[in-house]
Amino acid sequence: MKIASIALFASAATAAVFDTCKDSPNTEFTVDRYFFDSFAEYSTPSHLAKDNGKIEFDLMLSSVKKPILRCSATSVIGYPIYFDGAEWFDCKDRSDQVAASFSYNLKTGDLKIRSEWNCPNGSSWKASGKTNVGGQGECEHFDYENPNWTVANPKKWYRRISTTCAPAIGYGGETITFKPAKIESVA
Repeated sequence: MKIASIALFASAATAAVFDTCKDSPNTEFTVDRYFFDSFAEYSTPSHLAKDNGKIEFDLMLSSVKKPILRCSATSVIGYPIYFDGAEWFDCKDRSDQVAASFSYNLKTGDLKIRSEWNCPNGSSWKASGKTNVGGQGECEHFDYENPNWTVANPKKWYRRISTTCAPAIGYGGETITFKPAKIESVA
């Protein structure tokens, strides 16, 4: 997936936002407020009726004082994989000054990020890299089989499985800051 370049207009307001653009070659990504949640429900022992996985986090670039990008995605792959790292999802920037996308692999914990931004001086930059958010903090798992389920009463669910991870990234915990593997000026 190609990240679309975003045109910025040099103004006092934009210059204030990008006053560290001169440091673009030394950009670092910071992941904060990471959250993962998943849910699966079986209507019978062999029928998965519902499933959903979601990841959310804030992304900051050190060379861009603002904005903070909100990155979130709902899984396109079902239980138990949810995210395999193949799909890319766009991050949201309310000011439309930075483009970013990410992929996530639940099994390995790898979080890949691609970003592109423009500076008031006319320079454009793009960066990409990865970090690992696996094993960060605590996850709460819930797996319950309904003892009242019977074939004669199919309106009741058979089994529910959920996982909620609010790792020690952000929310008063540590953030993850890492240098992208690749940073380049865009002509």
